[in-house]
Amino acid sequence: MADSAARKADYAKGLGGVSSLETARDQVEKTQNNVAEIAARSGVGGDEGQALLKLFRSWNAEAQKVVIQISTMIDALQENVTSANRLAKENQDLAEVLNSKTSQGVFEALS
Repeated sequence: MADSAARKADYAKGLGGVSSLETARDQVEKTQNNVAEIAARSGVGGDEGQALLKLFRSWNAEAQKVVIQISTMIDALQENVTSANRLAKENQDLAEVLNSKTSQGVFEALS
């Protein structure tokens, strides 16, 4: 039963990691929106405006790459957490079956 508690704790840690990555992704997206609003409101024209727009587009493209990388990490971590939890459950079930068979064998030997 202690194994079950440890497994649940590990599973919760994994989900916490997923949640942290989702928060990071949300913050990058929020920053993208804030920068877009600032660029739109700046009202700078001419060469300065074009330079600012070019800088924003470049920054936004890099920020989007970060969002995609974080999303990939989230998917991989969720898959790992789910897989590890499933394997731990399977191992616990097998251990319980083996313990039961061992106990049964000992009981039969003593009878």
